[in-house]
Amino acid sequence: MPEWTQDLRRFVQSCLAMGLPGCLRFLRHRPGTRVRAQVHGCPLTLRRSGPDLRVAVANLGKEFHCLEAHIPEGFDGVIVDAGAFIGSASLALARRFPNARVIAVEPSSENYALLSANVAQEPRITPIRAALMPEGAGSATLHDRGTGGWGYTIVAAPGDAAATTLEKVPVVTLSEIADRVAPSPIGVVKLDIEGAELALLDPPDAVLAATPVILAELHDRIVPGTRKAFDRFAPRRPRIDSGGEKFLLLPEGAVPRH
Repeated sequence: MPEWTQDLRRFVQSCLAMGLPGCLRFLRHRPGTRVRAQVHGCPLTLRRSGPDLRVAVANLGKEFHCLEAHIPEGFDGVIVDAGAFIGSASLALARRFPNARVIAVEPSSENYALLSANVAQEPRITPIRAALMPEGAGSATLHDRGTGGWGYTIVAAPGDAAATTLEKVPVVTLSEIADRVAPSPIGVVKLDIEGAELALLDPPDAVLAATPVILAELHDRIVPGTRKAFDRFAPRRPRIDSGGEKFLLLPEGAVPRH
């Protein structure tokens, strides 16, 4: 698809999400500035340049509709948003499941500052600045693959680009998160951690394997073999290809519904 066609489509999508006046106000700001905006009725602070607006439009639009058919409307457990970026996905999940608690995990200090500001409006969201890793993994270093804040990774040698070192980051495990939120169980994990998901899939992280619903974005281009590891992970559980490298893993015996 030509680049101008993609730009036009994104502009139309932004207008639908923000209204034409709101979209034009946002675009009038200088690149690099932080702008308050309403996206699908949700107030957010976004960076004028980069993917912030595009991600927020997708998150707060239809991206998580696939979960609604498989999670009860009254779900009151814990959703872990791993790779929470600026918080728009966490806010979307909190909106869709008004009785749930959301744990938003984001390693980048720059992204985390926006995340914390954006989710402050919703007391059911708890932000954690850390990289999600399996038990015993130790420390982590964040790298830029040249994609900006949306694609930061703790993978030291990504397969799709040369990476530059950004910062050391704290780590957290799903077991530690489960201990923090007990007695509420982790019922859903949204896993979008730019290649680091392989370490949780192979060998299978015990808490992740016990999580009833997992929405995973698989970055095989960053770490080859990730998709094969996902196919081996809980092989008897039904899964749905949700498009865009996203796969929805359901409890064993569940009937997939689209």
